[in-house]
Amino acid sequence: MRDPILKRVSVIHQGCCLVSCCSDEGCVLDVSGWSEPRLAVIGGTRYQRAHNFNDPLCDFTLFGRDSGRFVCAVEMKGGRNLEAKHAIQQIQGGLTIAEQMFGSDEVDIWHPILLCHGYPSNWWDIRFLSSGNNVVEFHGQRKRVELQECGTSLNDLLQGEARFDQTNGEQGNAYAIRE
Repeated sequence: MRDPILKRVSVIHQGCCLVSCCSDEGCVLDVSGWSEPRLAVIGGTRYQRAHNFNDPLCDFTLFGRDSGRFVCAVEMKGGRNLEAKHAIQQIQGGLTIAEQMFGSDEVDIWHPILLCHGYPSNWWDIRFLSSGNNVVEFHGQRKRVELQECGTSLNDLLQGEARFDQTNGEQGNAYAIRE
């Protein structure tokens, strides 16, 4: 049986915004094994064009069902200069759109994700990501944005196994940013 919330997202955005893969700027979120009726992905650029949305918006907003309903707002940065402050605003834009589609009791878990290639090289990005400003909000709950490596799989994100250790560029603790 198809989830009514995912069906609603798919029906409303089928002709304008839905995409089948998550790839941008040489960065990929592996969604293999996920498809309708368990996953609906809105492409940010397509959404902006179709709905005259001019605010910052992440590359992809994922709506899915695994053991419960989830939302992931994903911004991808192919280079090492992340423009972190703007990326956080883009992720917040994706969560704002998700809030408009879902009631607060309709989502069990949410993930704000910033995917990148390697550890940020820009001092300002490192400092910003280390600060308390690295926070977004969804239905009144605040959460730090997770910095992850391009190529991470959606399965690993949902199971909490994907963690990018910014101290050495290998899998590890997602919040290990140090000055």
